[in-house]
Amino acid sequence: ANIDGPVYIRMARYLPNDLFKSSYKFEVGKGYQIGEGTDITLISTGISSMVALEALHELKKNKVSARMVHLPSIKPTDTELIIKCAKETKAIITVEDHSIYGGLGGMVSEIVGAEHPVKVARVGMEDKFGITASLDFQLNYFGISVENIVEKAKKILNRE
Repeated sequence: ANIDGPVYIRMARYLPNDLFKSSYKFEVGKGYQIGEGTDITLISTGISSMVALEALHELKKNKVSARMVHLPSIKPTDTELIIKCAKETKAIITVEDHSIYGGLGGMVSEIVGAEHPVKVARVGMEDKFGITASLDFQLNYFGISVENIVEKAKKILNRE
């Protein structure tokens, strides 16, 4: 991509093979939507997208009509797609592998709050310092799990 200004790239050790269709082409500031669910949207970035994708499948098994948006870039972000999802679903859950304060969840909350308010729940590091451990251990330690996402989805949709 041709970008004028500072850039950083955060590389994960792995992403699920089935996240992208073979026709997918990365574009700065453009999200990638999976599914057309009408109950809830999962919005994620980076390695958290592998957990969100598993949660998407689990939600469908639980009769929750869900869609997922992977945001490969946070700034610029795909404001148009976020607003579209807010208008087409009842709630949003953000999934991020860092602090829920000042990150993806905050950004999504600001966008939908200004344009089309819906309930937003956040899955990520809740005011804890990071630790050194395997990726799976860290994700579970911080509650970045399929179970936590499904539980929050049921709660936000009043389906407990």
